[in-house]
Amino acid sequence: MDFCRTVELVYDLVPLPALRAWLIRAHMEPCPRCQSRLASRDEARGLLVAPGGLGGSEALWRRIAQDAGRLAGRPG
Repeated sequence: MDFCRTVELVYDLVPLPALRAWLIRAHMEPCPRCQSRLASRDEARGLLVAPGGLGGSEALWRRIAQDAGRLAGRPG
């Protein structure tokens, strides 16, 4: 458990892609504790957007403008 925390700390503090990839392959993939903290495939899929789910660019900018106005306190 302490080693898992050390691996997580090194992963967070050292932004070298090669080191992070090695930590993932060497420790995080085979470690049951680290695996239990990963998102499931279904959870990960829920974070992705299918190309057809985006809608047109006009609708996207309309939503951005409405949200920006709402956040600024103006009616959308």
